[in-house]
Amino acid sequence: MTTETIHVPEIHCDHCRESIEGALTPIAGVAHTEVDVEARVVTVSYDPHAVDRDALVGAIEEQGYPHRPCRGRRRRHRPRPGRGAAG
Repeated sequence: MTTETIHVPEIHCDHCRESIEGALTPIAGVAHTEVDVEARVVTVSYDPHAVDRDALVGAIEEQGYPHRPCRGRRRRHRPRPGRGAAG
């Protein structure tokens, strides 16, 4: 079982929650769906052998709720000119 958290910034009410849960629940391989309206995220537990993340995101988007990909906060340290290590 895999659990994914999908950020959906357009979620704002119980109708949104019901629409998304109603779209995901009947998909083969989906074990559990939870929509957090305040956080604007959808958490889905599913069997990755039966369904993939793209299908889940597609079902959410078909309901009219685009998702926003999560981006890692990787930062590379780049010293500013004149402020790096003395050399």
